[in-house]
Amino acid sequence: MCLRAIGPSACTRTSCRGFEHLTDDRQRLWTYFKLWPNVAFDIYPDQIDFMQFLPVSATQTLVREIAYVHPDNRREMQASRYLNWRINRRVSLEDKKLIERVQAGMGSGWLHRRPVERGRSLSAKLRQADALPHP
Repeated sequence: MCLRAIGPSACTRTSCRGFEHLTDDRQRLWTYFKLWPNVAFDIYPDQIDFMQFLPVSATQTLVREIAYVHPDNRREMQASRYLNWRINRRVSLEDKKLIERVQAGMGSGWLHRRPVERGRSLSAKLRQADALPHP
C-alpha cells in the first residue's frame, strides 16, 4: 500500500494505490483552500475537512469544523486517518498558541495601528517583538 511506500515513485502502479478514488498524482498530496474571509477546505487523500470561522467579538472567534470521509474500514485507511488527525491536532494547538500571542500583543499597547515603515518588513518587526519579554 502507498502508506508504507517510500519515495515519490512508489505510487506509480495501480496495484499500489491506497486511495482508489484518487489519481496517482493526488495519492500523497495535502491541499489547502482558503475562501476569504472565513471558510477553509483541507483536502487530504483520506478525508476532506471543512472549517468556518465566525467572529464572536473583537477578540474571539468560533471555529466550526467537520470532516467528511469515504466509507473505508481498511486498516491502512484507519491508520491514515489516525495519523492525519494526530498531526492536525498538534498543528491546531500550535496555531492556537500563535493566535493567543498575537492577540496578547495587540492588547499590549506595543502594536500601533500604522503601516509598516518603508524598508522594514513586517517579519523583521515581528522578530524584534518576539525578542521582547512576553506577559
